[in-house]
Amino acid sequence: MPLVDMKARPQYTIWLNGPAGSGKTRAALGFPKVMAVTFDPTGLDIIHEPENATLRENLIWHCPLNGIPLSTVFKVTEQPEEESLYGALALARKLASEGKIETVLIDGFTYLASLKWDHICQDEQIETRKGRLDTQKMYGRLSVYLNQFALSNLLPLATRNGLNVIVTCHVQRESKSTVEGVSNPNDPDYERTKRQINLESDLNPQVIGGFRQTVEGLPSALIYLDHKVETDTEGKETLNYYAYCRKTFVKSLDSQVNSKNRYGLPTILKLTNANFYKTLLSKLPANGSQPQRAEAQPTAKGEKGK
Repeated sequence: MPLVDMKARPQYTIWLNGPAGSGKTRAALGFPKVMAVTFDPTGLDIIHEPENATLRENLIWHCPLNGIPLSTVFKVTEQPEEESLYGALALARKLASEGKIETVLIDGFTYLASLKWDHICQDEQIETRKGRLDTQKMYGRLSVYLNQFALSNLLPLATRNGLNVIVTCHVQRESKSTVEGVSNPNDPDYERTKRQINLESDLNPQVIGGFRQTVEGLPSALIYLDHKVETDTEGKETLNYYAYCRKTFVKSLDSQVNSKNRYGLPTILKLTNANFYKTLLSKLPANGSQPQRAEAQPTAKGEKGK
């Protein structure tokens, strides 16, 4: 096994959660030489806004996977192609070996999970319970699929192929019973649903099935984003963007968020007119010295994103 250069730039594995308009895609497209695999029905519409011209320079390849037959989208293949999820990852490996890309973006994991759920529902071989579709088994099947995809196919792009791996996902508010667990005497399979680890948080990635509750253990950074209108001392209203990089209570989201990062980012990072990737680079030690305190690094003024 070759020696590892511990001073080399790390390959980032980052999951960006947030409501619509919070800047997830904008933050992701700030990374260099991006190949974007998109599931959002609107695609990468933000790059067409004049304020985001610099983001277009980072986008090298785009594989939109919405509007394609599900049997094609989820076809397992090692051949590079643009209409299959696995083919797109094979294409990413090929482009990385040629030095053409440095980042893979899965934009819209919420939609990816929904499409896979639809794909599972099309499978007529699923067993039934009391004459009905066994939805519990279907949810379990979805969770197993998403977990295997993330662990075996997606995240290894960082360790095996030297790529940054960025995922964007919407968030959802969980019910009280999901957070705290409830007794379920009518279900013979278990006596009580599991409580979440953090009872102070009712936010999770918006993903069908139990996989959303295991996401936080997968990437090296789980970041929650939000945006809010704030008034300055002169009474002028400004739309500001924030990244929450460590576990903290977020007033605008009315919940604690289960954020984490292994990159030395502070708890709260203001991203208005700033570049998230450049901020990450600013935390790297230079020539073995200690990294300086992180501040959001500026980018093109007025960039907007979803």
